[in-house]
Amino acid sequence: MTRSEKKKRYDGMLIFVVLLLVAAGLVILYSTSAYNGQVKFHDPFHYLKKQGFATLLGLFGMALIARVDYHKWVPLAIPA
Repeated sequence: MTRSEKKKRYDGMLIFVVLLLVAAGLVILYSTSAYNGQVKFHDPFHYLKKQGFATLLGLFGMALIARVDYHKWVPLAIPA
């Protein structure tokens, strides 16, 4: 069986834990920054929106990189 014939599988538990930690981090960020956001920007969700956007970009990037066969990253190992 070649690599292209293998079904790509993701570790569901790992994805669940990552999403759980991200959600907990966003809740904690909101709880600690809502007052500051309200005072400085008149928006208690200011920091949450910024971090949420960065989180979505990170998850999108993670999904893209996970789709690439890891053998293609080997030539970049030394420079990285």
